[in-house]
Amino acid sequence: MEEADRLCDRVAIMDHGRILALDTPSGLKASIDAETVVRVVTDGDPAALAARLGEMDGAARAAVVEGAVNLYLKGVTGVIPKVVDAAEAAGYRVTDLSSTEPTLETVFITLTGKDLRE
Repeated sequence: MEEADRLCDRVAIMDHGRILALDTPSGLKASIDAETVVRVVTDGDPAALAARLGEMDGAARAAVVEGAVNLYLKGVTGVIPKVVDAAEAAGYRVTDLSSTEPTLETVFITLTGKDLRE
């Protein structure tokens, strides 16, 4: 996916032989309507945490992927402390946390609901 992002003018996201999206790499990344993707792992129920985090200011949506919560946010300033505070206020202990900009892999996961390894 990284090579496709750097080298291709147009990229198709496919799943089970169907084209789900076709655009420039930057157009595909912009299509998920998020500037930051925060991945949160908890020892509690990830679906319930996703519902709570999806209500945060700036949250476009939250989804459970591979047992973790992917939180799609429109803002990028100070998101990590806000996510941790929101999770802890809801009674969840955060066991792992990462933050990235949207990638083509993020677009694939968003469109298909599954990781590239599947």
